[in-house]
Amino acid sequence: MKLAPIVLFTYNRPVHTRKTLDALSRNPEASESELFIFCDGAKSDSNSENLGKIDQVVKIAKNENGFKKVNVIVQKNNKGLASSIKDGVTKIINEFEKVIVLEDDIVTSAGFLKYMNDALLCYQDN
Repeated sequence: MKLAPIVLFTYNRPVHTRKTLDALSRNPEASESELFIFCDGAKSDSNSENLGKIDQVVKIAKNENGFKKVNVIVQKNNKGLASSIKDGVTKIINEFEKVIVLEDDIVTSAGFLKYMNDALLCYQDN
């Protein structure tokens, strides 16, 4: 079975992002899964603290290696969560026909990727 790509949407929460990635990488299927990390850009009125957090998130994303392949997409400007999800999911669905979507504050169990891939396979024709 070909595993679904994982899409993670991030913004300015480096601690949350690290926890999310650590939990995902503990799934046995992580080493065979392709991960796409969409890092939203700064808002026009961002202060230096916020800019620093966004930079930390991008650095965490670019240094992630617990997956078969990691793709990091960094936005120059802030798209907002709704637009980021709509655009990112559409891009990956068009290429792979299935996707597992997460935001940067979701800590999954070690059985999450198996469960999600099994469910996608079970319901692929529905």
